[in-house]
Order: sequence, then structure tokens, then C-alpha cells
Amino acid sequence: MQWNHGFPSLASSLTEGSREAYAPGTGCSQQTKDKFWNLLDEKTAEVPLQEAIVVAGNLNGHVGATKDGYICHGGFGYGSRNTDGQRILEYADSHNLAIVNTRFRKRDSHLITFYSGENRTQIDFVLVRHRDQGLVTDAKTVPCETVATQHRPLICTLKIAPPKPKLAERCGPARIKWWRLKEKEEAVVSSILLPAVTTVDETWKGAAEAITRVAPSKLGVTKPGRRMLDKQTWLWTDHVRDKVHEKKKQYHAFLIEKTADNWQCYQIAKKETKKAVVSQKAAHYADLNKKLEFGMVSEKFFDINDENGRLLTDRRQVLERWREYFANISTVEFAHPAIPCAPPVHGPVQKITVSETITAMKKMKSGKASGPDDVAADLWKSIGWNPAGWLTEFFNQLVAEKKVPESWQQSTTIPIWKKKGSLGDCTRYRPIPLLSHSMKIFERIVDSRIRDIVELTNNQCGWVWCVRNEMVASR
Repeated sequence: MQWNHGFPSLASSLTEGSREAYAPGTGCSQQTKDKFWNLLDEKTAEVPLQEAIVVAGNLNGHVGATKDGYICHGGFGYGSRNTDGQRILEYADSHNLAIVNTRFRKRDSHLITFYSGENRTQIDFVLVRHRDQGLVTDAKTVPCETVATQHRPLICTLKIAPPKPKLAERCGPARIKWWRLKEKEEAVVSSILLPAVTTVDETWKGAAEAITRVAPSKLGVTKPGRRMLDKQTWLWTDHVRDKVHEKKKQYHAFLIEKTADNWQCYQIAKKETKKAVVSQKAAHYADLNKKLEFGMVSEKFFDINDENGRLLTDRRQVLERWREYFANISTVEFAHPAIPCAPPVHGPVQKITVSETITAMKKMKSGKASGPDDVAADLWKSIGWNPAGWLTEFFNQLVAEKKVPESWQQSTTIPIWKKKGSLGDCTRYRPIPLLSHSMKIFERIVDSRIRDIVELTNNQCGWVWCVRNEMVASR
């Protein structure tokens, strides 16, 4: 008696519902047979009803050629029924299974699975649930092949859709195609209705919803997770193209006049085309292997090491490694002398003016990647409407409540390799945070006010762009 938990080819698709069985032969005792069928009943009952099940193998019984009242029998079997075959039919009916290799009208050679001298019988079967019979497109024996001395292989064809693997998020969420704003500017801005300014959270939530409701429908959104298709443009050289065109030309000539000469010309052109393709592939891969050998294409392969230098291959572990690294460099404060505190200046904060907002918006560059809220500065800079007044009122509300929207407190960090050092070392990457563009406009207003009342020394050259430019020019 043999019991196997599933076929390797079906285990991934049918999970625990695949069963391969080898029933006791005719010479075995009744106790052994009862033990096998009790085990088969038990294992079959364990499979949940919503899952598919496949029972296949040598069941060592003759189910006969006709149904004779058994629903599981398809009416196209072989031979006469015996006691062991009746046990198979009772088992199948009790579990609402169908014997699929009795449901197709076949010649005898495609039904017989066992040959022994003059004896020919059908003892191998495939059983599925009645509701899954539509998945089976064919079931027959191959008479000219042998898997054992006396057995013939039974082939059952099933249409099984493999479960879709859960793909790891590789490209982030869908983004609005803001680069199309110039050509559809009027249609977009005329459809956006900004809410009245009340509280910070409520106002920004309403504004973001109004923008993200209109912009995707007018401009479209990206489709993340799409794989880059290698179109192999390197293969379509002038030489290969000429050979392919010549082959098509000879083939069309043969279709017009099917002669031996035309067929021979077509075969010659076909061989020449294959030679050209093989030659071009060999040259391309030889060049690629040479570059790989000398490390000339290392920038095309990305891998990250953990803190111990071990290569990480799982994307979840890689993301966790980046999270830990950025958390450490962002939250750890290095030792430095105490910063002297100036006496506080009491009095009301001067309200932000529309001119300050317009000046800050003009400093924002167009075409930059947006932050988590996906509201680009291109929209605020659009000349098709006048959002500066609304933004100014909203910024003053920020100052009054002393808080910013929650989405402004989030960012998407993109690591950019510095083009030096190991690709697997996190310290060789420059973190580029993608922040909310609306928040950056507000920051520029605050930054402009601070610069009007402070004086920066020259030792700030690494961070102040104007001083740094003067330093570079002096060199």
C-alpha cells in the first residue's frame, strides 16, 4: 500500500487536494485492502469542499464498461467489473467524485492501462470532483509507451489556472501624469473647486480630494509594476533586416508559384536568415560577457548588504534594511557645541502676503517628482487660474493653528548611488526625500523671512548655494 501527498506538477496549483494512490493488488488480504480504503476515505474527507481534488494512480480494480447506476462512472470504461472495481465506484460516489477516464469515448487501446500476456485491463484511474469535470479536457492511455513492464501511461489533461503570485510593490503607487498639464491646463484648472479655508486638516483634505479627483481623469495616471520589455533592438541590425526581408520575398514567391526551385530558394534564404541572427546574438553576448567580466555594467545590478555585509535578496528584507539605515542617520544627533539661544522676540507674526506666495511659487521648478500627496507645484504655478490668494489664506491658517497637514509630514525617500564605492553599501547612497510641493512653497516663504533677519558666515558654504558658487568660482 502506497500513499503520496500530491503530484509535484499539481501541488502548487491544487495545494493539498492532490492525491496519488497505489491500491493493494489482488493477492493482498482483505484486511490490507480495508486499511487502504479507510485511509483514502479519511484523507479525501480532510480536503475542504471549496478546494479542488485529484485522486490518481493504480487502484487495482475493474470498474467495467458501463455505468449500471453509478453516477461517478462516465459510461465509457473497459472490461467487466469485479469486487475491487465496485469498491472504487462506491468510494467515488460517496465523495461526489467522477472517474474522468471513463467519460471520454475512446478506442480500447486508449482505455487499457495494463497488459499481461493475453489479459488486458483498465486499473489506473483519475478522479476529480463532479463540479470540476469541466477542467478535464482529455484522458487517455498512450499504448505505444511504457512506464513499467506491463503498464501504459495514463495522461489526463486539466485546465488549471495557477494562482497569481502576490507581487512585491516595486514602483510605488500610481502617479498623476503632471507633465501633460501644459496641453490640458484649461480643462484641469477650470474643473478644480478649492474649498473655503476653515481648519488646516479639513481644508487641505478637501483641496487634495478636489485636485486628485479631477487631475487623474484629465491627465491620466501611471501604471506601476509594469516590467520593462527588452525589445532587443540590438538584434535588428541592417544585415539581419535585409536577410529577413529576402526570406519573406522568397516565401511569397513560393506561395504564388509552388515549384521545387522556388522552394529551394526559400530554404536557402531561411538558412541565411538563421545564420545572421545567430551571428548577431553571438557578437552581442560576447560583448556583454566581456563587460561583465571587467565590471563595466555593475550599475545595472542592484543589491544591498545588511549591517554584517551579507547580501540580501528578499525585497522585504531590503526595504527593512533601508528603513533601519535611514532611521539611524535621521534620528541620531552628533555631538556639537551648545547652540546659543537669542532672546525671544515677542509680538504677532506678520501675515503672509500674496506677493510672498507668488515669489515662492516662481522659485519652484516645474517637472519635479511630487511627494506622497501627489499635488505638483506645476498646478499652483499654472497661469490658467489664480491660486496664490487661496494658498496665502491657507498658509496664514497654518501659522495661526501652529500645525501642518499630516500628509506634509510624510515623504518618499529615494536612494541614489553616488557612483563610487560598493553598490551593496547603504552609505554609498544619497537619500533624496520627495516632499509635498505645497509644503516646500510654504518653507520658501519662511526661509525668505529668516534670511532677511540673520547673517550666515562663510563656513556654511556646503549648504548655502550662493556662498558655495562663489567658493567654486574662486578655485
